[in-house]
Amino acid sequence: MKKIKRILWPTDFSALAEQAMETVITLARSFRAQIIIGHIVQPIPVSPPSLNFDVTRYEKEMLSSARNNLKKLAERLLQKDRKLKVKTVVRLGQPAESIAELASHYQVDLIAICTHGRTGFNHFLFGSVAERVIRTAACPVLVIRAKASS
Repeated sequence: MKKIKRILWPTDFSALAEQAMETVITLARSFRAQIIIGHIVQPIPVSPPSLNFDVTRYEKEMLSSARNNLKKLAERLLQKDRKLKVKTVVRLGQPAESIAELASHYQVDLIAICTHGRTGFNHFLFGSVAERVIRTAACPVLVIRAKASS
């Protein structure tokens, strides 16, 4: 079995996605692996000039906000264990494709991704980022099923 040196944990900052945190920490401790926490900001379609909306400025603000949120998330991980090696990365792009690209770029050995477990019409409408990552990533993908809070 190949040694796991880097684990990519993509997050959308949802409470459900954070349920993967303990699993990711356990894996990182077990393998003494670095955790790369990633977030993908989806580009928005260009708005018509009549709306007077600055797409570039909005995307820059979203990227900046994501960086701040990732920094806070990394700090929470380090509060749980100061020995963890944590890196954060934000990209602009389509989630599944960008996650696979990050995994390749950082030569990660495992992607640990949470799934919301949508079924039926919601699955049809929103699709599954986790499914698309499984199909496109060059490394193993651990899918962690989130539990909806009651």
